[in-house]
Amino acid sequence: MSAVLTRDIYSGILRPGASEKSRLWVGRGVIAAATLLALGMVFVSRSSESFDPIGMIMPMSLLAIAFSSQLLPVTFDVLFLNRGSRQGAIAGIVAGMLVVLMFSPLLAIVTGSDSAAVNLFARLKQIADIGFCGVVINVSVFALLSMIDNRR
Repeated sequence: MSAVLTRDIYSGILRPGASEKSRLWVGRGVIAAATLLALGMVFVSRSSESFDPIGMIMPMSLLAIAFSSQLLPVTFDVLFLNRGSRQGAIAGIVAGMLVVLMFSPLLAIVTGSDSAAVNLFARLKQIADIGFCGVVINVSVFALLSMIDNRR
């Protein structure tokens, strides 16, 4: 997290000409802030029975892997095939991430925990892995749009 925020956000957007020393300090600050946030969550969990950060670690880790796996089709194409288009890659990643979001707890928060959509995705989650479903949609959209773009 520190490397991504420092390289992509701080030196990529906020201060493109940042020195190595300032990037190092920003990275250290991100690590310190994340550590303090984690400690705060532990202290809050001790005072609230409903808040369980330790119980959130596994589902959040699996969700992070599902999101990260959306980069696999583009990576495979760049390394081995080199047939995909930029628009296809972007649309595929967005479509795959939207599918992963539909399986995440966000859907239950937005629509309510007893909605038909939540029940449908809960059943689908028992059948197939979240990341796999996202990658299937990602590859389909990526391949279709890349074929259309390459014919032009």
